[in-house]
Amino acid sequence: TVADADSDGILDAYDEYPNDATRAFNTYYPAANSVATIAFEDLWPTLGDYDFNDLAVNFNIQQVQDPNGQVIEYKVKVKVKAVGGSFENGLGFQLDELVPADISTVTGQSLVKNLISRNANNTEAGQNKAVIICFDSPEPVITRVGGSMFNTIKTNGMGTSDTMYINITFANPIAPAKLTIAKFNPFIFTKQRRGYEIHLPNFIPTTLANTSLFGTFADRSNISNGTYYKNANGLPWAMLIPEDFDYAKEKSPITSAYNFFDDWVLSGGSNYTNWFGNIGGNKNTDNIY
Repeated sequence: TVADADSDGILDAYDEYPNDATRAFNTYYPAANSVATIAFEDLWPTLGDYDFNDLAVNFNIQQVQDPNGQVIEYKVKVKVKAVGGSFENGLGFQLDELVPADISTVTGQSLVKNLISRNANNTEAGQNKAVIICFDSPEPVITRVGGSMFNTIKTNGMGTSDTMYINITFANPIAPAKLTIAKFNPFIFTKQRRGYEIHLPNFIPTTLANTSLFGTFADRSNISNGTYYKNANGLPWAMLIPEDFDYAKEKSPITSAYNFFDDWVLSGGSNYTNWFGNIGGNKNTDNIY
């Protein structure tokens, strides 16, 4: 006897939802029980102090697939690690291969500033692509223990953060190729100014970004050749690290915390690819929170 309790064609031994015929498998980024980190420098288009702790968040993505291997749910867990700037910044992400109509529902957001207009499905209104705003201020999800900075100055003590659960269901099943990590486009908008978006290097801004800021101050974004959010030396204002990243302490540039960060950037990402790893010579621990 071969067990397939929900008769979905997937044997119970391989079915992660053996009693639900609409679901069968989970995939995760970076893995089921681990997190990645997104870290931002929020004074773009100026370079700022370059400590990459103005907003740092851990995240994990779970994709729920149907028996045909198509994605029907997309779940993002978010937890704030650091708020090392004076700006009150919002966090969101764009799914670069999807449009708002691809989304059925979004739940789990924290929007308290009356800044974000939403469609009926809770995607952001006025966008050509599917954009989900996780929070418009980190304050409702963090608990500070003293001082103006959150988890960037050791003598201030360590604050805590709630875990946010952003759950997305799709109007129709989505091909996994449209939801790879390369199509996940996180960003912040700074100081309650919706147009001041900061994305990972060479990731496209959303429809609501103020593109007149490109090419000003230290920024050398060039829409015509697909260069975004880099300075003249290729340095970014946002990074995605595929693990729980040890960020720099307040006012310590990341180049003083990690010896090979600039070498990695100047090589175009081909050298020192594990510059952030816990390997002898990589870190200057005195400059890391």
